[in-house]
Amino acid sequence: MGLAFGALLLATILLPGILFRYAYLRSDSLRKTVDFSLLSEAVFVLIPTLILHAFGWGLARLVGPALNLVPDLGVFYRLITGQLLTDAGLLRLERGLIPFILYILLLGAVAGWLGTLVQRWVLRNAWDDHFKLLRIFNDWDKYFTGHSVSGDPRRSFDYVQVDVVVQSGEGDILYTGALANYSLNQEQGIDRIFMEVVYRRRLSDDLRLSETALADLPPANREEDPRYYNMPGDYLVIPFGQIRNLNISYKKFETQAE
Repeated sequence: MGLAFGALLLATILLPGILFRYAYLRSDSLRKTVDFSLLSEAVFVLIPTLILHAFGWGLARLVGPALNLVPDLGVFYRLITGQLLTDAGLLRLERGLIPFILYILLLGAVAGWLGTLVQRWVLRNAWDDHFKLLRIFNDWDKYFTGHSVSGDPRRSFDYVQVDVVVQSGEGDILYTGALANYSLNQEQGIDRIFMEVVYRRRLSDDLRLSETALADLPPANREEDPRYYNMPGDYLVIPFGQIRNLNISYKKFETQAE
């Protein structure tokens, strides 16, 4: 019981570092999570934990006495090592429990905020491209979010267009549309993609066109091209296992001059 509670308490003490790492890896488009099986992940959790506790405990020693909110480290050390507490120790634990919980909660909130701040700083300076420990994106995230686009600052765009060739019983079919979302499997590979404003084109029809038709330039947009069919519905979901080819384009909305 004592060792189990000590392990739980140790995990609680590591919570600020875990929250820092989790916030560093997360955003609206990223799906990578903390993997404790990797040594680099453990280092990235442990180092922020030590730094955060060093500053947090120093601040608690300055501010805590005035508010009577300084946890007793000796009691928690005994709990972590599985030692039994005397009656006096139990009383000290009871008095220090609320300050300890408040300390962990406040430090965890600060850790989450700092993790997000450090992530933005690293991405702005492209340090994740040069240092493996700071890497945030997997390969798919890099391409689908546009992080792979070279340039400093990186080229801005309004949306990501994907052209997907899917094999079917009727032959190869091309789906073109805006990438709305995508999901990853447990191996961090693409599971399925979600498209919107989708146009479908049966590639086998091109083989039956006459040479004259093939020589003519196609219309400038898909709305006027008879080879394309506008798909009804708000979203089209395509399992990645059915995709033969995938083309990714970073697009800006076209503005018409008045």
